[in-house]
Amino acid sequence: MMLTVQNLTAGYGTAQVLHGADLTLDQGRAVAVLGRNGVGKTTFVHALMGLVRPSSGSIRLAGRELSGLDTRRIARLGVRIVPQGRRVFRSLTVAETLEISRSPGEWTVERVYQIFPALAARRRHRGDQLSGGEQEMLAIGRALLGNPRLLLLDEPSEGLAPRLVEELGVVLAGLRATGISVVLVEQNLRLALEVADEVRCMVKGRFVYGAAAGEFAGDGAAIAAYLGVGS
Repeated sequence: MMLTVQNLTAGYGTAQVLHGADLTLDQGRAVAVLGRNGVGKTTFVHALMGLVRPSSGSIRLAGRELSGLDTRRIARLGVRIVPQGRRVFRSLTVAETLEISRSPGEWTVERVYQIFPALAARRRHRGDQLSGGEQEMLAIGRALLGNPRLLLLDEPSEGLAPRLVEELGVVLAGLRATGISVVLVEQNLRLALEVADEVRCMVKGRFVYGAAAGEFAGDGAAIAAYLGVGS
């Protein structure tokens, strides 16, 4: 098992957000973490990355305990995050951002350019000169250059045009074939179902529903109950 999360609790100060979240994920599989706004989805991925320190529970990556480790150590063990809002370096060019993100391993800058040709064409442009879609590509490329075993994505389609969302879906679905495990937090249901093998729905800091992505896609009652949208 690549990722095992058991009874995870976490929050901010005295405000507890996660109330015993449990999740497992095999190598090369993708899980979509779904739910209404404010249920704890971002806090969950931040806890996995060490950006929020768990107050109790266990996070194990290929058997190694991550809970309590700082973000740098978690990153060195093979976890990378693509944060909501991209957070690219505005003053650095595409080429500079990718170069400083590079670690020894299978992922190279040229390989990132192969899956994101638009970045190759814009390699001399600064982060603040890129479109939202190009910034998302750069944020994903930056994460891949860390050679992740587990990739966390928080709302990658936010603010993107439908055509770019479709292109993003193809790329993310293809990452599973490389053996990377993916945890995807996403409001765009179509993208989530295209990328994920499994769906887990969160309510008030706990996972209360789980199913294969295809099964969830056909369950209009579950979609309405957990996402508040019609089937």
